[in-house]
Amino acid sequence: MVGETRFLRRNGNLKVRRQRRRRGIFRWFLPALILLIGIGGGGLFMAHARSYLAGSDLFRIRQVTFQEHRSSPTEELQEFARNVLSRNIFEVDLANFQKRLVEYRWIRRARVRRILPDTLHITLQERTPVAIVPFEGRRHLIDPEGVMIELFEAKGAGGVYPVLDGLPARIGKARRLATLRGLRLVRELGSRYPELLKQVERIDLKNPKATDLYFGGGAAPLRLPPQGSLGTLPAYLLIRDRIAQRIPSPDRIDLRWEEQISVTSSNWR
Repeated sequence: MVGETRFLRRNGNLKVRRQRRRRGIFRWFLPALILLIGIGGGGLFMAHARSYLAGSDLFRIRQVTFQEHRSSPTEELQEFARNVLSRNIFEVDLANFQKRLVEYRWIRRARVRRILPDTLHITLQERTPVAIVPFEGRRHLIDPEGVMIELFEAKGAGGVYPVLDGLPARIGKARRLATLRGLRLVRELGSRYPELLKQVERIDLKNPKATDLYFGGGAAPLRLPPQGSLGTLPAYLLIRDRIAQRIPSPDRIDLRWEEQISVTSSNWR
């Protein structure tokens, strides 16, 4: 008898359940319908807005501005900017624009942003030359990462940088390692003894057991350890005037040894 109780329910209970079921369906269906209408309307609005933004003359690029830049050739940047003038500002792929900018030899990083309604503003991080390297009979400016930027002759008399000499002629691992060794020394001298670095005309990296600094005006070359360290250079700079009094024209000053300064000269007093 227990198993047959479902047949004994009153008709009124069935009616109540049907009403509740209909109300439940209605409560679910109405918000869903409103949501669908909203999505459809939003899609139409977005499509209309996109069409307006892409076709409006208000958003045609009329100027491309650059932050203040010192080294990058202005003519090349202006030519690059002319390629996007009159285009719609929303159709310019900023990531691709930035990628193309860093292909210019003087530009290390670039950031492009839109200034509505009609301007692109470009912020540049330029490469900084720190030395000169000979290659294939010509001299090139390089940055701290060893990237060749530009022919030094094209810079005129704009700056003086030490020449990294004695590098392997062929591009390869040996040349890169020697270049980085010279750049480490340039960085160390620039950090600790910038005035001395300004006097260095040439850094000879040919000898794997030493690095030689050559100066103008007949000053004696300094021989440093091969791996970019300064050896006893700090101690030498403290007593070099006394050394000059005793040895007015030394042939070479060797600073590779710990707590020792070796002076080679035929003019002892």
